[in-house]
This record gives sequence, structure tokens and C-alpha cells, in this order.
Amino acid sequence: MSRINIVIGQRAFEKVRDRIYEILVDELANQVALSYDEDLDATVFKERSTPFAAVEMPCVNIALSRGGFDNAPILKKDGTYQFNIDVWTRSKTNMIEAGDTISMLKLQKLIGVIDYILSSWQYNTLGFEKPFISRVFVDEIAIADPKRNEDAESIMMGRLNFTVRVPENVDTLEGNLIEGYRTQVKLGLTEKGYLYSGDNIPVPPPTNPP
Repeated sequence: MSRINIVIGQRAFEKVRDRIYEILVDELANQVALSYDEDLDATVFKERSTPFAAVEMPCVNIALSRGGFDNAPILKKDGTYQFNIDVWTRSKTNMIEAGDTISMLKLQKLIGVIDYILSSWQYNTLGFEKPFISRVFVDEIAIADPKRNEDAESIMMGRLNFTVRVPENVDTLEGNLIEGYRTQVKLGLTEKGYLYSGDNIPVPPPTNPP
């Protein structure tokens, strides 16, 4: 028979993943509106595992990579989660530059903007109320080997490793109050004393009334 009789909601790492997604969707769209730079007009996904088609690029995918735990007293533990933020760009060779160069420059520009957004003081708690988020930081940027497809477009891919430290709490259930209580209290070693009774237990008539 089950003993957990509450609906288990989102864990902290799920809330963080969704918040990263929301931030990047909003801030990248805002950068496009401010700069009119189509290179930043990227579609943002979360937890996508199927390959991206060239027509979907530039694009960004957010995925939970791993989580480690420490400081784990009863009903609480601190989680350090690493999210992979993968970025893809594509370009064709033109009369001035090769496609791989153009695509790489686009990739580095987009990665740089995402790094700026996630490293900005405005998002040092990812918009959550303190102390839900302990720390956030981009700890690594990596560029994958170039990939070339059949129509001679150069596809580039890069990754930001984004680390978030957040507590994972297990909610406790409130205990039921005792329906009532009744206890005898004596004064020292004498036979005289008092009778205490809870609200749900009627007070008995006194014994040996004067």
C-alpha cells in the first residue's frame, strides 16, 4: 500500500530547466528586436534528442546533463545540476567568405549572447525568489567538429555548460492534532491536585466536593 498520499510536483531541476528555456526565448527575441540581427533569431527547444534539420537552424536546445547531491540532512539535499545548452548554425559559401567561416562566426556570436544573458546579474537567481537558487554560472564553452551536409551548407555546433546549485526539499506532511487530552497533576507528594482536560473531552464532576 502506498504511503505517499500527495501529488508529487516538479523537482527543482525541472523548474530550473523550464526557467532557462523561458529566459532564452524571451531574451533572444528581445535582442533581435533591439539589434535587427537575424543571426540571433534562434528557435529554442528543451530536451530535444532528434537531429535538427538545416531549415531549423539557428537553434538552441536545453537539456539536463547530470546532477550531484551533497549536504543531505533529513528531507533536504543540495543539488548541483549541469545543463547542456547546445547551439547550431548553418551558412553557405558566398562571393566573399566560405560557408564554414560564416557559420562559425554566427555560432560564436550566438554563444556569446547566451553566455552574457545567463551570466548577467539580472539572472543570478534565474528570477526565482531567494534562497531557492544558491549559485549559477557558465563554466565551459566547447565547439564541436564542423559538419557538412549534401547541399554544401556548413553546419556548426557549440555547447555551453551551465551549472545551477539549488536545494531539493522533500515536503513534510502536517501531523494531526490530538483530539483531546486528560491528565492528572498532583501537587508534590500530596493527594491534592488538578485535572486538565482537552476541548473534546468533557470535564468530569469534581470528587469530594466541599
